[in-house]
Amino acid sequence: MNTEQVEAKRKPGRPRTKPWDAAPAQGKRTTQVVRDDSIHASRLEDERAAVDVHDMEDEPWVNPVSLPYLKPRDGMVQRWIRVAVRGEADPVNTARKLREGWQPRRIDTVSKNIPVPCIETGKYAGCIGVEGMILCEMTVQRNAQRNEYFARKNREQSAAIDARLVEETRHNTPGFGQAEIEKKSKFVREVAVAAD
Repeated sequence: MNTEQVEAKRKPGRPRTKPWDAAPAQGKRTTQVVRDDSIHASRLEDERAAVDVHDMEDEPWVNPVSLPYLKPRDGMVQRWIRVAVRGEADPVNTARKLREGWQPRRIDTVSKNIPVPCIETGKYAGCIGVEGMILCEMTVQRNAQRNEYFARKNREQSAAIDARLVEETRHNTPGFGQAEIEKKSKFVREVAVAAD
């Protein structure tokens, strides 16, 4: 189709565009929308008109990878527990956490006016969950006992490593001196988030 035929087919009031190779060689190329009366253009306009656009100016942007925050119930602590990885169930991790005392939090424990992701089918149907994670909760007292147990295990392991290090270096092996234990603390300055 030559230029005269295109001009004859074009309706008045429709914008005309330059071909891409006629744009200036330097600087930014400006692209204008080509509109014609073909069936494809009208179908495209119909599809765009059918799209429902929501005004989301009131809602702040949230990283989509972030898990939603829900306020814990009184006397409870909560955390997200992994039940699946890449669509495959992770029963070992789930069973371990359930034995520790974590229990899945049900959707009916949250107010109806708060939007919460819910698992619809399967073993955890009716529980709060998203992308292979479920929200679990435990009483504050039991969580304090759990934290003390793991802190004690950590102290015992550190003491065992220190004792083994002292034992290994006690024989004054040439080239190695007596083991010295040096513990340091690192201070981290917290940075406030800038208001946008």
